Amino acid sequence: MQLSFTHPTYLTGISNTTHPYTPSSELSENDSCIQRNSSQQLEGLVDGRQPKSVQAPSEDLMQGAIELAGNIREFHCQWRKNSDRKVDLPKSICSLEKSFNYDSCKISHTFAYNQQHLMQNEKQLKCQKQKQSCTNEKLFKCQFCEKSFYRKHNCKAHEMTHIGYKPFKCQFCEKSFPRKHNCKTHEMTHTGDRPFKCQFCEKSFIRKQGCQTHEMTHTGEKPLKCHFCDKSFIRKQERKCHEVMHTGEMPYQCHYCEKSFRRVQYCRRHEKTHTGDEKPFKCQFCEKSYSSKQACKDHEMAHTGEKPFKCHYCEKSFIKKHECKIHERIHTGEKPYKCHFCERSYSRQQACKQHEMNHTGEKPFKCRYCEKAFIWNQACKKHESTQHTGEKPFKCQFCEKSFRTRQDTRDHEITHTDKMIFK
Repeated sequence: MQLSFTHPTYLTGISNTTHPYTPSSELSENDSCIQRNSSQQLEGLVDGRQPKSVQAPSEDLMQGAIELAGNIREFHCQWRKNSDRKVDLPKSICSLEKSFNYDSCKISHTFAYNQQHLMQNEKQLKCQKQKQSCTNEKLFKCQFCEKSFYRKHNCKAHEMTHIGYKPFKCQFCEKSFPRKHNCKTHEMTHTGDRPFKCQFCEKSFIRKQGCQTHEMTHTGEKPLKCHFCDKSFIRKQERKCHEVMHTGEMPYQCHYCEKSFRRVQYCRRHEKTHTGDEKPFKCQFCEKSYSSKQACKDHEMAHTGEKPFKCHYCEKSFIKKHECKIHERIHTGEKPYKCHFCERSYSRQQACKQHEMNHTGEKPFKCRYCEKAFIWNQACKKHESTQHTGEKPFKCQFCEKSFRTRQDTRDHEITHTDKMIFK
């Protein structure tokens, strides 16, 4: 027989946690599955402290409390063979005086780790008497968004990000955080402490997950496979960004306008154009400044002529990695972006989207001065400047000249970078 029960918050600070157990002997008919006790009857807690208050179990889960007796039994998980994690529980759970074991698992767990482990290994565990069950469902839902969680305290910590409550402050700077461990991890960036060392090289990391992910670059392991093709990835975010190439999805939308982006960093960078956030990264060759360090570096390469990303198939090189990848598709013939309406495919996502507008008739870019509309933003701006304003909005970053189109500006700027290279 398998049992599950819900206990209040008096073990390691976890509230309403459901734990399944299998007794070593069957319960008799006279045994009660869980004895109810008032908060006044709860004595001799495992950690030796009396709680300020005891939370009553929820009605939709099994009601009851643990009668704490002082005799302790150890609970083992038999899914895995080796672990140094152990937990002590009172032997009087469900009025039984014998120890409990999980059927096919050999790890002993702390309460904090216990529920997570069972969620990963058991789909559903039911108590035959109480007709309650423990599943891998995320029961705790955020009241502000669609996210849900296995644990109540994780849900509450997430909700703090919505209301802006960040009680844990860094002792070295002005930053604050909703969780204590996030604050401690951040403080390591000040102290230089990197406790997790790669077993293959000299690198070390602040986070264990960062170290494990890095070690995969040594072993060649890529556990995350694309759902649409044969490619695999080390990082979940890398896979997500890649799959967008197949789906055409742009999941990150600007909070201030209708634009959406494939990557969250592109969206954040764009939003700064609305908020007018400071641009702390200044070019060492001219007066321009940028909101991100990488954008500043990319710009400075236009001054120095440096192009670190070289094509594997020809002599061309590029300032940006993604520009190099797009160029290499000319050689490989790869066209990952497919039209939803016909058989055509494209090497660039933007080109595919604009082609699809020929099918839908959509023309999102409207002239500010007449009724004309265009598929291409560039075509709209060129129309406005040539037919209406005579404006030349695109300025060269190296001299005083300006141009009607961005492409004309880029073509002109190449004459500057070529001169810098051959000086």
